[in-house]
Amino acid sequence: MSCWQMRLLISEYFDDELSDEERQAVESHIVLCGPCYKEFVEMRALVGKLKRALAPYRFTAQDKEALLERLQGEGS
Repeated sequence: MSCWQMRLLISEYFDDELSDEERQAVESHIVLCGPCYKEFVEMRALVGKLKRALAPYRFTAQDKEALLERLQGEGS
């Protein structure tokens, strides 16, 4: 798998949206690829910070969906 493809999967990795095979592919690739490993570690740190920052708040499924739609709209 190429680094370009891997970078697309890293975000999905932390969102638990990958199959077992895809997760294994990510984990195998980052062991061998320094740049992808660096991006993986940075994403892991960001996800951790977000989880800690949002821990005091409880979101309904509807709130989560609205937030995701807003974030996706801003990214376009």
